[in-house]
Amino acid sequence: MFFFVSSIGKKLTYRKTKIFSKNYPKMSQEVKKLANFMAGQWTNKKQATEFPSNWSHIQVSFYPLEYSFLNAFSFYTESANEYSLDEPYKTGILTFEKKGEIIEAKTFSIIGPEDFWYGAYEPSLLENLTKERIIASRNACDMEFRYDSEKDLFKGLTKPGKQCIIPREGKPTYLDSTILIDKNEYSSLDIGRNPETDELVWGPKAGPFVFSKKKTYPISNQ
Repeated sequence: MFFFVSSIGKKLTYRKTKIFSKNYPKMSQEVKKLANFMAGQWTNKKQATEFPSNWSHIQVSFYPLEYSFLNAFSFYTESANEYSLDEPYKTGILTFEKKGEIIEAKTFSIIGPEDFWYGAYEPSLLENLTKERIIASRNACDMEFRYDSEKDLFKGLTKPGKQCIIPREGKPTYLDSTILIDKNEYSSLDIGRNPETDELVWGPKAGPFVFSKKKTYPISNQ
């Protein structure tokens, strides 16, 4: 899934964040569109119901944070089993930044993430989330998104270079992730490949997770 990799990096230090704002500066319309597509709650209920032996029923939430928190569109993210939304198995921070023809999606891990569990559904739980509590990810594991105007969707791929290394059974593999997202559907596929041969080493045999949007969070009126 998106944000599969555990982040490694240096601590950032700045002031306390504020939750959800509509005070965003003017910027790339593509970045704004991607942020609007992403913001919300997503569920793979249909997939999990139709193929329960292949898919757990999970929910992913992207809750928008104050723009000034990281000087970018940013989200507090949670991934959890549907039956335990208050105990997510993965949390983090996501940001978007326009760089030339691509939009770079960076992830950050959180120090003491359990302090903020369920914050994607109860924003008051995020009031003490500060920059001192987050750690920047490895750049090699960032995603790069491109907009397809004909299909009105974004496609995201792991940054090229085979540098996002994930050890598996004592051997290195590199993460090869693909994301497709539009305003209603979001699919995510994470696989690991051999760095020398590009041979598939691990990944779901049944294909990508497929989510539909359950709830939308507005990010801006601009």
